[in-house]
Amino acid sequence: MSTPQALSNALKGLMRRVPQVRTRPGGDGRLGSADTQRPLLPLVPSQPVSIATVKIDTPFPHYHGATLSSLTSVALAPLPLVAFSLRLPSRLAAAIGAPASSATGSSPSASSEGASSLPKEANIVLHYLSSSQMPLAASFAKALPAPIPTSGASASSGSPASAASPFALHPFNPSAEGIPVLGGCIGAISCRVLGSVPLSATGLASVGFSAGSLGGGSEAGWDGEATSELYVAEVVRVEESLPLPPLAEAKSSGSQAGGLDADAGKGLPLVYHDQRYCGVGDIGRT
Repeated sequence: MSTPQALSNALKGLMRRVPQVRTRPGGDGRLGSADTQRPLLPLVPSQPVSIATVKIDTPFPHYHGATLSSLTSVALAPLPLVAFSLRLPSRLAAAIGAPASSATGSSPSASSEGASSLPKEANIVLHYLSSSQMPLAASFAKALPAPIPTSGASASSGSPASAASPFALHPFNPSAEGIPVLGGCIGAISCRVLGSVPLSATGLASVGFSAGSLGGGSEAGWDGEATSELYVAEVVRVEESLPLPPLAEAKSSGSQAGGLDADAGKGLPLVYHDQRYCGVGDIGRT
């Protein structure tokens, strides 16, 4: 495992290459209202596009992944932390689970039990995508096909997976924990999930937060069952995302992906802007 200083330096180098854009609600009405934010947020690249990959052990060992547009850096020191949210229900949310202290109780005993249930090693790899990886982001954004067991397959060749799976089409190498690290990305980080909070009035209240101006609201999911969940994870290691061989790179990037030349997209982050994937240099272009 990297020393804290080495990990901090590696993270700083990676974050300098990734835009961390914050958004603010605007217009009239309640702050945070979905109706207030809808006209604004599609026009603002809220976060870089990323892919999360995990290894699932039940009912048999297999891989799973999903595209995220909510990954953000929370802190570099003293503990490097990132956060992201997931729509519920999802296979990824079920795979990473949530420690017992995550918005399920507020007693000291529940908190101590939650600490003991934390994963002792990284249980998720988060990838920052380059502008040339639009097709990869789109493929992981779809519902993945039924998995097949990982045993007896070569991870470096993009297996194991069914023929329609992104894992079969895109090369990767396993992390120290056996989680896929996709090739050709700007960077990747191995993390362990520390906890999660259901984004509902009840979930926020369970960890001491007020629901604010929406406390008495009736928006779907707010005063009932949560439709999304916020996760906080500790960065354990900065991974090396290996360069793709020429043939695999051509398949991954696509020559006509969003009108962006693959060579031009290398090293530039992929963002989600105005309901489409694009490179940061393409925002504002017609």
